[in-house]
Amino acid sequence: MLDSNTDLAGNCYRRAVILTGGLGRRLRSVIGDQPKGLALVKGRPILSYLLANLGAQGVLDVILAVDYQADRVIDTIGTRAGDVRIRYSVEDEPRGTGGALRQAALPVGDESMFVLNGDTYVELDLQHFGRMCDRAGAPIGMALTPVADGSRYHAAQCDGKWVRSLSPGHSGPGYINSGVYWMSPAALRALPDRAAFSLENDFLTARAGGNGVLGYLSTSNFIDIGTPEDYRRAQHDDRFR
Repeated sequence: MLDSNTDLAGNCYRRAVILTGGLGRRLRSVIGDQPKGLALVKGRPILSYLLANLGAQGVLDVILAVDYQADRVIDTIGTRAGDVRIRYSVEDEPRGTGGALRQAALPVGDESMFVLNGDTYVELDLQHFGRMCDRAGAPIGMALTPVADGSRYHAAQCDGKWVRSLSPGHSGPGYINSGVYWMSPAALRALPDRAAFSLENDFLTARAGGNGVLGYLSTSNFIDIGTPEDYRRAQHDDRFR
């Protein structure tokens, strides 16, 4: 697992996809019927924090993969966030996280990119992350974060710098998939040619093992707003300003 803070010269990765098409059923009691990506944290949509963080790190071309109430997301977020250009990949049917990524990423071209879940926030040096993956020859990079109880997430077991397995529902402390990835062009081309599938369950889990997924540990301040309890907790978190 890579936790080096070494400054690596090299490419600057400027493109990202944010997966934000979910219905947010678990949050209905606190956000109503609005899309999860528009859930307000201290008066701002969670997506606005993600976009601001990407822009501050030089990621200036972002595609939002949207489905549920897509027009509402587009009207609220728009096509610019500071220096970040925003485009949209609108699903014509629910495609899951994997199908949504495939639809959004493949038309873009032969370029590495970051992929983020739209309902989690974690701090890391994205450019360092990408360069470490590039230097290691990793097809996929996965940012990992420590939690006290991983039962809601995919726990990562690692050997050196490589993720050897991903397993859901692993209780107790450990490292989990934080929902931030670096994807090489080869990895994006390898996404299954299927209309709908899960990025974690149907793609990443199968590639853990060997040298398919690099684990990156230099992360902090992981926040998941996916449940009412965590969403309420985020309203009092000083990391959101």
